[in-house]
Amino acid sequence: MDLFKNRRAYAYLHSCYTKTDQITEAASAALTYMVKHPGDTVMQKNFENSIETPGVNKTEIVDMEEKKFVELFVAGILALNDKNWENAVSFMESSVMQYIFDENQCRAYCEGEFDHGFLPDFISAIGNHFTNALYCKKNCSMEMGQVRGKFYENMFAAHYKYLQMAYYEVKKYEESYRTGLSYLLFDKHNEDMHNNLKLISKEHKGLLEKDAFKDRREAAEYRERQLYEEKLIAFIKREFESTSSDIESNEEEYLNRKPIGEEELYSVNSSDDDNQRESEIDPATIEEGTIYQTPNRGYHEEF
Repeated sequence: MDLFKNRRAYAYLHSCYTKTDQITEAASAALTYMVKHPGDTVMQKNFENSIETPGVNKTEIVDMEEKKFVELFVAGILALNDKNWENAVSFMESSVMQYIFDENQCRAYCEGEFDHGFLPDFISAIGNHFTNALYCKKNCSMEMGQVRGKFYENMFAAHYKYLQMAYYEVKKYEESYRTGLSYLLFDKHNEDMHNNLKLISKEHKGLLEKDAFKDRREAAEYRERQLYEEKLIAFIKREFESTSSDIESNEEEYLNRKPIGEEELYSVNSSDDDNQRESEIDPATIEEGTIYQTPNRGYHEEF
């Protein structure tokens, strides 16, 4: 399954599309592969050759594995850039729900079978299957931050930052306050957001309903799950380390192996995946008229 999870299958698919003269599809396969492997210069060259081939339809070159929320999120950013606040709210709200759905699909995949490699005892088998699934689920949140060749931390939280702005502009101050509070669940020391909420409280003192001072339910549930899983991982690491000396030799090697890997928990991809990391999303980098995008070069426009 790693062949598909790491998108290596798209390198073969690119070759097949090229040999059958399906150049637009070949370019899409190459782009899809490069999102995970932006440092692959051979595939970069193949992609450039594909898009320069006469007859290729550049408007149809897409990341074939792109999460569905991305299109909604980008549309929301474009609406913000255009100061089209109503559309920004609509797209961002839709993106929040789609993001949760997309991540839950990824998490469901983690519940599948687990190859133990040998036959451990029953308790060890359960414990290590659970640990593997837990690491896999944590990786899902990292995968969701991978958008069009770049990695953004706190992608889910970013929705609430932009919703706070958009709701304020359409004079829905209660929703603006709630989305601001929801953002602070993930970035509690953000001074800009604290100042925004103070401004709303000052301007509309006594006019905000009681519900305005509550975090949004889906944001609170997401953060609670996130913190719970982080505590579980810390507990597992601590307990595995403290009991390793009491484990039989064959079980010790098995139990102490990293189910997915600590490196992968805090990085999007494996060693050959060198995606650019971004802590913040800069709306100015997303321009209307974008036709296609390559991981190494950013957005390109067709003139």
